[in-house]
Amino acid sequence: MPKSNHSGEPSSHEKIRAQFITQSRLKSYLSASSGDLPKALELYDWNNNASGAVLSTTTMIEIAARNAMDMQLTLWAQKLNATTDWFDLLKLDGQGAQAISVQSQIKQLVNEKPVAER
Repeated sequence: MPKSNHSGEPSSHEKIRAQFITQSRLKSYLSASSGDLPKALELYDWNNNASGAVLSTTTMIEIAARNAMDMQLTLWAQKLNATTDWFDLLKLDGQGAQAISVQSQIKQLVNEKPVAER
């Protein structure tokens, strides 16, 4: 748990900060700090920093997993002697095929426009 920089009355800055955090969100921090707004805001900041660290780690894991899957699927496509990317070999349901078709049409329309109009 973070250490308090001060105790007592919240500063005007802390009061303003608290106005921009919803009461339902701030309530748990105030409860954990026995109603001490400066301590509640320190807990809020600590939680924000901890969440950022977790998100950063999660992002790295997601990228590593995605890259590992891509490598394996690329090898699979090569074993099939495919001349295309692995994702072009996948069988899509009707909705997936329609989404690819729409994206392809959009890309074609964008590429047909003169550069000045893009």
